[in-house]
Amino acid sequence: MVALTLSPVQNLDINSLKYQLIAITNWRGTSPYHGAEGGLGYRDTAQDIEGILPIDINLAKERLLLLLKYQYDYGHTVSGFSITEGPWSNEGVTGKADVPVWLAYTVNAYIKESGDIKFLKKEIPFLNKGKASVYEHVLRAVRYLFNETGKNGLPLIKRADWNDAYDCLGKEGKGESVWLAMALCRALLQVKELAEFLKDKKVVKEMKEKYEIMKERINKKTFDNGYYIAAFNDYGYRIGYSKNKEGIKPLNSQTWAILGNVIPDRERLNSCLKVIDSLDTEYGPVLFKKAYTQFDPNIGRVTSFAPGVKENAAVFSHACAFKIVADCMLKRSEEAYDTFSKLLPLYSLKFNNPDKYKGEPYVYAEYVVGPDHPVRYGEGTFTWNTGTAPWMFMAATQWIIGIKPHYNGLFIDPCLPSKWKIVKVKRPFRGKILNIKIYNGKKEGEKVEIFLESQRLKNNFIPYSLLKKIGKRDINITVTVK
Repeated sequence: MVALTLSPVQNLDINSLKYQLIAITNWRGTSPYHGAEGGLGYRDTAQDIEGILPIDINLAKERLLLLLKYQYDYGHTVSGFSITEGPWSNEGVTGKADVPVWLAYTVNAYIKESGDIKFLKKEIPFLNKGKASVYEHVLRAVRYLFNETGKNGLPLIKRADWNDAYDCLGKEGKGESVWLAMALCRALLQVKELAEFLKDKKVVKEMKEKYEIMKERINKKTFDNGYYIAAFNDYGYRIGYSKNKEGIKPLNSQTWAILGNVIPDRERLNSCLKVIDSLDTEYGPVLFKKAYTQFDPNIGRVTSFAPGVKENAAVFSHACAFKIVADCMLKRSEEAYDTFSKLLPLYSLKFNNPDKYKGEPYVYAEYVVGPDHPVRYGEGTFTWNTGTAPWMFMAATQWIIGIKPHYNGLFIDPCLPSKWKIVKVKRPFRGKILNIKIYNGKKEGEKVEIFLESQRLKNNFIPYSLLKKIGKRDINITVTVK
């Protein structure tokens, strides 16, 4: 897959992303053959699979089968595993609460990319006992998360959600994650979409009901003073609450409220967007405002990092990629482009200050030290091994450029910045090579006109049946955004 814009820097960064993505998919951690968190993280592997699908679908399928077999029959999964030594954690003590949610996303993405509906019927054994179809594995994952909740009806956080540094919020088994509730809503909607395609009315009804229930809980319990908080700890203390002295206005809770489609009205959406924009810096948005300055054993190691370092209010690249996708969902093309540009390894502020930035100019860093640090603000840290790679690749190709695979075709729904007048993409899709040229002429409104070879299509969806009818491998597609 190759994407070209009018910017040589962005061309290089978008296409070099493939190499970082391939590298981490194959060699994350010390080695996939080494246990004890030197192997493959479940959450990490799931996201790598989703990102690498249009590049190497066979590798993606191979890794997806591994993920499925490391799931327990009740729906939860291991936190990670070694290919030779097995899982990091034993049944009953799997620490990270969020890991099952990524399975739903990954299976759904694989089906959309491959069109292999029969894969859903494949019987896969569970790690502890029994076996079930891939479809059933996905259903058990989301049902488990929906039922494993605390007193506010939100998913238990256990030892961590996406934010591994919130590792003490649920040490007594009572803490709850707002982010995971939103991520679950996103998963429930994706499973509902899959069930609709399969004409499984019973599951469609179930997923819709669960989504509405969780959405209501989120909005009733977690919105405070203009934004969504991050979590509740074991004692009911609200993380990210506006009246806290530190750790307020969490970025992920606002962006995933958009990704999970939980915001009930425009007024609340505008309030969340105001918070998102207030977190911005010259390197991108920080994870939250007011870095922690004292260790709190009831929150976790996030409070032990130096201010502005890692999860303690750094510009965390992975979270910035979430923000780009949220922007594109709302058609905030210029805001998405601004964050996208700031994250690029060749961004001028980084490239022209190598002694300050320190990271390689060709791969993404896990984070840039945030402005709350008195000395190291602007330093790039932990390059290569980061979930930023798959999410930035998806943000660029599926959301900004807007080429989204679907069960029986492709949607082309660009969210292009005004600076990108022409975009060219060569994309493999189910045995075809699609040569897509997008002309960006949008002004106030936005309408997409598509020609498949010389045939004008009715809307922005390209059915795979039409692609199959064209008796050649290379197919030309012209898109005009008006």
